[in-house]
Amino acid sequence: AVNKQNSDNISDPSRHWFFNFFKRNADKIKMKKEIKLEKVRLNGFTEEVRVGWFNKLKNIFDINNLHVRPAQIWNCDESGFSDETQCEYVCVPAETKFAFEQSGGSGKAFTPILLCTSASGDVIPPFVIYAAKAVNSLWCSGGAPGTTYKCSESGWISEGLFTEWFKSCFLERTKHIDRPLLLVMDRHPTHINIDVIELAIKNKVILLCLPPHSTHALQPLDVVTLSSAKKFWKKIVSKYFFRSNRKTIRKIDFPSLLKNLMEEAFTKRQCISGFARCGLWPFDGDVMKEKVAKKDHPSKFSSSTSINALENVSNNVVSETSVQTSIDPPRNINALQTSKSIE
Repeated sequence: AVNKQNSDNISDPSRHWFFNFFKRNADKIKMKKEIKLEKVRLNGFTEEVRVGWFNKLKNIFDINNLHVRPAQIWNCDESGFSDETQCEYVCVPAETKFAFEQSGGSGKAFTPILLCTSASGDVIPPFVIYAAKAVNSLWCSGGAPGTTYKCSESGWISEGLFTEWFKSCFLERTKHIDRPLLLVMDRHPTHINIDVIELAIKNKVILLCLPPHSTHALQPLDVVTLSSAKKFWKKIVSKYFFRSNRKTIRKIDFPSLLKNLMEEAFTKRQCISGFARCGLWPFDGDVMKEKVAKKDHPSKFSSSTSINALENVSNNVVSETSVQTSIDPPRNINALQTSKSIE
């Protein structure tokens, strides 16, 4: 910095000065496009949280011999797919300053989908949730094989719907796989209820919740699979509006659009790369250090974080006393302490 006696004469560095400065220090600094991150994520994902997560994960892997069993490691996540379209490059007259195109959709209409993939690249058929009081049979044809279609008045997943997915979709589709299974998921309140926990204990499924505000760094579906899927989806929606000349996505057309997405974005290679990128499988406790935004923030992750969820598997039996949670429990979860033992 240059010190001047008269501060009134100080001006901003010129563009020429900036590029010369950058050139002189090319070995020390570089230009990077900033990534917008919510404050809770910025403060929540610390190095201590990251290390605590991988220590917990390694302990589960060691106890249950999961290091060589990718087919037993799963991740589920719910995401909304909107009617927002893809921006494309177009040819316009030389004097044109802005190229506008009327968007087919509002960009605010979402259809939530619950997705689940394994470290071996297997994909459980999607679980679609329409915003409606009842599901019309016409909304369920032409989609990917095995897709489940449900509805809720809010248009989002509920405790009952997640329980239904866990029982009828996840457990049913994985019943042929050796136990125990590890299911990694975020801390959404609908994921944690007594029915799901009892089913998990009975079917030897380890439920493991990610640390708070860390899915952008530790969840395979968020980090790789869904980020690319959303790009594919915008292209699919753009083509749909162009060909149909519609302004919204009809529920009757949604299944076929989703089928195209599943074929394009949810490939075995793409799913496997998500687990690898997050260090989930193959296990790698050194990944995601670059996602730590602050290193001096006190940790919010401890040995009791998440549903430790049934992690103490001995002889493939999950202990009921190992269920802990550091978030506000949903209704009925306290009843777990007084309920009878589950064989």
